[in-house]
Amino acid sequence: MANPQLEGPYLKLLEHIYERNWAEDRSRLTERLAYFNGRTPAPGPRPLDTEDEQPRWPRTAHAPEINVRNFNNGVLRSAMATYGCLIIRDYFNSAEVSQYRGIIDLALGPSASADEVQAGSGSVMEVFQNPPMNFSDLLPEPKLSRSRGFHREGGSAMCVESASVSEQLLDFYGRAGVKDLVASYLGEPPCLSALKWVLRRPKTPTRPDGWHQDGAFMGGEINSLNMWIPVSRCGGDSGAPSMDIIPKRLRHIIGAENDGAVFDWSVGEQSLAQFLADTQISTPSFAPGDVFFFDHFLLHRTQYAEHFTAPRYAIETWFFGEKNFPKSQLPLRWS
Repeated sequence: MANPQLEGPYLKLLEHIYERNWAEDRSRLTERLAYFNGRTPAPGPRPLDTEDEQPRWPRTAHAPEINVRNFNNGVLRSAMATYGCLIIRDYFNSAEVSQYRGIIDLALGPSASADEVQAGSGSVMEVFQNPPMNFSDLLPEPKLSRSRGFHREGGSAMCVESASVSEQLLDFYGRAGVKDLVASYLGEPPCLSALKWVLRRPKTPTRPDGWHQDGAFMGGEINSLNMWIPVSRCGGDSGAPSMDIIPKRLRHIIGAENDGAVFDWSVGEQSLAQFLADTQISTPSFAPGDVFFFDHFLLHRTQYAEHFTAPRYAIETWFFGEKNFPKSQLPLRWS
């Protein structure tokens, strides 16, 4: 039965999550994590190792994009081989995606623009405090507290903090054919990262020096594909930041030493300049229903401009090959 305290335009989805069997979801997510206990990554063929054989994407000054009506898996391989990324417009049902805005607000706490999201503080909030039973064993203190603090400071929360939100998302992805798409690209069954599968609502304004590659966190030899889903309009005239992207195929991690980089994981101005000599920064706008795919080598940051002050909602899901995965990212089995 739905919780009678739930109100508001974004909470239809929360009612479905509330009605799930939380204990079963927690047990299932615990098993997904436990599958990789004692398993060692096995490097193998990756799509980027054979990209020279892929057809080239037509030359463009912007991040490549295509409507889902014209999409096939070969399109993804071509775009990744040429530019390291691909935007697919209207991939998901926009109305269903938009409902996750309420989930993100409840997971992170209300935002100034989300006063309409109302929920009881009792059993409803337990949905967001139901991680896998083995989570703290696999990420012992102080690592767990540091990870939670890192996400909290950046305006995000790990999906696995809520087993039912996680399982609901996997159902959603499965209905949209994401598993088959990612498996086809990676060349092996996909798994997910417990640490890099997150609900996002970054704090604004953002920093101008946030250029980075996610491989700086995870290593360069993995088999990866990231799926970034906008849950609200961002970029353009929306008032919310999108992404700044350098659409250029890279196959290595750029070091931050002696480069003026602010953080050891970020890319400084000197390194950035060498790529901007023949490539311009792409700043696409996004709407709910779109999806943005890229891997751990893409140079990007949250879009920076002083007038972007509205919250941006998104869901980020890092997939790895079930054999070639970064163990430090706590892989979750998806099968």
